[in-house]
Order: sequence, then C-alpha cells, then structure tokens
Amino acid sequence: MEKTIAVLGVGNILCQDDGIGVHLVNRLLSAGLPSNVHLIDVGVNTLDSLVYFEDFHLVVIIDALKGGSPPGTLYKLKPQDIVEYDQNNLSLHDVQVLDLVAMAAKLNKHPRVLIYGIEPKNTSLGMELSAELQRKMDELVRYLQKDLGELAAGAGSHQDILQL
Repeated sequence: MEKTIAVLGVGNILCQDDGIGVHLVNRLLSAGLPSNVHLIDVGVNTLDSLVYFEDFHLVVIIDALKGGSPPGTLYKLKPQDIVEYDQNNLSLHDVQVLDLVAMAAKLNKHPRVLIYGIEPKNTSLGMELSAELQRKMDELVRYLQKDLGELAAGAGSHQDILQL
C-alpha cells in the first residue's frame, strides 16, 4: 500500500510572515510533487485538520516558528521537539499541533508527524511577506520539493536546523 502524505500549510496570511506555511503550500502546488503528496491550505483552522491525522501515514506541517535564527531559517522538527521548546516563542498554531497529535492518539491514529518551521521576520498586520522571506521563497520551495519527494519515496533528510 502506498504511503500517503498530507502537507498542511498553516498560518494567517493577514499577518505577513505568519502566513508563510500557506504561501509555501500554494507555491508547491505547481512543483510537480508525487501523487501520494497532498497539499492542503489549512490557514488558521488547525483544529479542523484532525481528519488528516486519521487518514494519512505522514502529516507534514509548514508554519512560521520563532527560534531566534535569521529570518527564513528552516527548522525541521518532530512534535516532541515542540514540547521542549521555549513556550514564549510558540504560536497558537504550534500549540494546536500538539493538541491534534494528542487527539489523534486518543482515536488510535498515530501518523508520523513532521514540522517545517520557518523563522519569520515580521508577523504584524499586512498581506505581504517580509522582504527577507520573499527572497527565500524560491530556495524554500526547492528544498521542500526535494525533501517531500524523498519522503514520498520513503527517504528524507534528518537535519533539524537548515540554514537556507
């Protein structure tokens, strides 16, 4: 049976870089990913995403994540890494991701979960990404396209922090 992957783009596109997950998923739509990779624009409705934890083998979440590195830095984490993360840097979506994992487990669903967090520059009101993240978009898309392709084939890198 083919392993299926749900890629959830999370974030608020009305708050500049907070919407990076949604922007990246929309850019990946034309990236020619394998047919077992499903791209979903979740926006800020993370709790509505439980169905993907039930139906997919791997759930990949793309979201803004403050880690103190330069804007555009890509973090690759597992949910247990977030539990140990500085709570002052967590967004509402990050907390909801942990809730989703817990709820899925209560339903006896245990997909592998992987989080790609992108360091934001600015999360104040505005529809445009910061100039720093706009400059990183092509590079982030290329990396995600390659890594998601490898994950779809059963491989994938295991680095935690990637300086792109």
